[in-house]
Amino acid sequence: MTDPQPRSMRHRPTVLVVDADRFSRTLASSRLATLDAHLVEAENADDAMAMIRHLNVDLAIIGLEMPDSDGFALLSCIRGHPRLKHIPVVVLTDREDRDAMSQALSAGATSFLQKPLNWTAFGEHIRHLIELSSGITLHIKSMRSISA
Repeated sequence: MTDPQPRSMRHRPTVLVVDADRFSRTLASSRLATLDAHLVEAENADDAMAMIRHLNVDLAIIGLEMPDSDGFALLSCIRGHPRLKHIPVVVLTDREDRDAMSQALSAGATSFLQKPLNWTAFGEHIRHLIELSSGITLHIKSMRSISA
């Protein structure tokens, strides 16, 4: 599927949140709701790759622990695909071992964040990555306008 508009011309970037844990996906998505972005969610690597291939995803946020495949395999698929290999990928995990961080960054992760997250810093981090990679300036919505 081709996109008639270049990424820098699109009004709302698309952010994919991939995590087997529904609660983690919901937290990340609710924090990202303050960004003027289109959010999509997947609970496993297969669904995530299908979405990434058919949508014009501007940034992916992936968990490492998934039932069908781990986040490292998903990251490898993204980096191995010619059309997808340049999108920013943020890895989220509750793993504390240095090897996980090293392996994720070596596999091509743009950044690595450890849970529990500082949700304010997380939102700013994602906003900054989208702006750097796509040239799109995001406007932050107030939390009041989201709940209304």
